[in-house]
Amino acid sequence: MTIIQLDKSLETIKSLDMNEYSKVYFLTLVESKTKSGTDNYVFRSKRLDYLMFNELKSCLNNPEYILVRIEK
Repeated sequence: MTIIQLDKSLETIKSLDMNEYSKVYFLTLVESKTKSGTDNYVFRSKRLDYLMFNELKSCLNNPEYILVRIEK
């Protein structure tokens, strides 16, 4: 599996083929603490083909998200 970071822009998304949408995700890293006090890191993802337009705009404007394509 290969994860490729893409330029996070509307132009990049427009340049993708429709069949690539299921392979493109917005990722964010969420940090939390466990009950014992250790750090816990989890990636949260939003797949491009499931996003509505207002969610897309929110992800593009949020600096915590990156845009990636996952290839197998």
